Amino acid sequence: MIQALLAISVVLVLISVGLRQPVTAAFGALVFAVFVGEIRRVLAFVDAPLERDPLLLVTPAVTVVLALRAWQEGQLDPRTRVAQLVLLTTMVMVLQVFNPTQGPIIIGISGLLFYTIPLQWFWVGQGWGGRDMVEVLLVRVLAPVAVVAAAMGVYQLWFGPLPHQQAWLDRLGTQLMIYVNGRIRAFSVFSSASEYSHFLAIVIAGLVAWRLGGGRSKALIVVPFLVVALVLIGSRGILIVLAFSITACWAVRGRTPVGWAARLVVAFLFIGGLGLYGLRELNRADLPEQVQPLIQRQVSGFENVGESTASAHTDLMIMGVTTAVRQPLGLGLGATTLAGLKFGGYRVTAEFDISNMFLSLGLAGGIVYVLLVVAVVADALAAWRDSGEPHTLVVFGVIIAEFGAWLFSGHYATNCIVWLLIGVANAGHRWTTVPAFPPRPGPPAGRRRLAPAGAGLPPPAAAEAAGG
Repeated sequence: MIQALLAISVVLVLISVGLRQPVTAAFGALVFAVFVGEIRRVLAFVDAPLERDPLLLVTPAVTVVLALRAWQEGQLDPRTRVAQLVLLTTMVMVLQVFNPTQGPIIIGISGLLFYTIPLQWFWVGQGWGGRDMVEVLLVRVLAPVAVVAAAMGVYQLWFGPLPHQQAWLDRLGTQLMIYVNGRIRAFSVFSSASEYSHFLAIVIAGLVAWRLGGGRSKALIVVPFLVVALVLIGSRGILIVLAFSITACWAVRGRTPVGWAARLVVAFLFIGGLGLYGLRELNRADLPEQVQPLIQRQVSGFENVGESTASAHTDLMIMGVTTAVRQPLGLGLGATTLAGLKFGGYRVTAEFDISNMFLSLGLAGGIVYVLLVVAVVADALAAWRDSGEPHTLVVFGVIIAEFGAWLFSGHYATNCIVWLLIGVANAGHRWTTVPAFPPRPGPPAGRRRLAPAGAGLPPPAAAEAAGG
C-alpha cells in the first residue's frame, strides 16, 4: 500500500510539473530513477516487499507524458536518420512482445518496458534538449547526485551495508554479483553494482568532456573522488571503456582524422599506463582489508589477461550473434530482461546490448540496432565537429563510455540518461532550450553571434561603420 501511494504521488507531482516545465520534470524523473532501488529497499524493510512494485512504473509513466508533450507541441523531428532508426527499432520491439519463444505474453509486455522506455528518452532529448539543458543536468543534477552515491558506496565498502540494505542482500544472495573474493561490492543507492559503476562512469566522462569541449565548471573538482569510488567497485571493464572515452574526447579535438588516430593511441597508452602504475602502487601498499581484495582483482586482471574475464565476455557477445543466426526470429524481449525470471520464463544475457538485441530481436532486428548505434555515434561526432559546443562533446563522451550498455536490463537510470543525451545530439544543434530553472538576469546563454557593424559606437561613428 505504501509503495502504491508513493508511486501515485510522485507520478502526479512530476506530470503536473512537466506540463509547465518539462525539463525540470525530466530531471526529477531521472533522479527518482537513480534512487528507486534505495527507496524500494527502505520500504521493503519497514513493510513487506512486493513482487510487483508499482514504484518501477513511475519513470515510464513520466517518460511517456514528456514524449507526448514534445510531440504535441511540434518539438520532434522524426525525419532524421537516427529518429527513423529509433522508430524502426521500437516497432520491432513491439512485434517481439508476441514472440511465443519467451513464454506468456506478460513476459513480452514487461520486457517492452525495459527496452522501449529508455528509447523514448530520445524524444525527450530531441524535443527539449540543448546546451543549457545538458549543462544543468550534468553540473547541477548528476554531479551532486554522483557525490552522494559515491559516498554511500565508499561507506558500504568500509563499514558494510545499512540494515535495510543487508536485508535486501540476504534475500538476493549473490544473484547480482554483489561479492568479489568474499568482499562486498558496493552498489550504493542503485539496484545493482553494475548500474552504480556505469552511473559514475557517465558523470566522470561527462564532466571531463565538458571541460575538454571548452566548458567551465567547478563541478570538475569532484572527479577524483568519483574515480576513486569507481576503482573501489572492483570492475575492470568499465575503467577501460572510461579511459577510452576520455582519450577519444581529447582525440577528436584534433583537426583531421589522422590526427585523431595519433592522439587517441598516445593518450590511451598514457592514461592506461598511468592507471596501471597507480593500481600497482596501491596493491603494494598496506591497505585496509576491505579494499585490498578489490585492488588485487583489478591488478591481476590487467597484468594477467588469462586470469581476467575478458574471454568469457567475448564469448557471450559472439553467442548473441550466432544464436540469432540459428533462430532468426529472436527469443523475445523477456529472454534478455528480468521479466523472464519474474513471470515464469527464462533469462539469457550476453552482457552487451548489441548482442542482447540480436538475441531478443532476431537477426533482422539486431542489424537494425547495429545501424542505429552507428548512426548515433556518427551524428554525435558530427554535432561536435559542426558546433564545437561542449554539450555535444559531452554526448560523444558519454555514449562512448557507455558503449555496449545503452540498453541494459536493470539499469533503470543510466539507460534513460544515455538516450536523453542521444536525443540532444539529434536536436538540430539547438543552442538553447526551455529553461529548467528561472532564467538568470542578462542575455540568454547560447552560441555567440557577431555583433552588427558599428555596435557599441557613438551614433555618427556607428552610421559610418555601417556604411551610412
